[in-house]
Amino acid sequence: MKRYFNLLAAAVLLFSFSSCKKDYTCQCVDAYSQKLQPLTVHDTKKNAKESCKGYNVGTAGQAKSITCKLL
Repeated sequence: MKRYFNLLAAAVLLFSFSSCKKDYTCQCVDAYSQKLQPLTVHDTKKNAKESCKGYNVGTAGQAKSITCKLL
């Protein structure tokens, strides 16, 4: 029983040090040329989504010329 406990403790310890960061693809489309521009973001899903939104470009009072979304 002690052996299983040690294996379980080692697995939990290993899992706790593993990173939740992954590579996510942010797909951006230019409204004028309709060109697709994929970007790779290496972060947690929440942070990658926020980073992807940060790539949206437009001027005040006008529609965004570049829109991005996380795939």
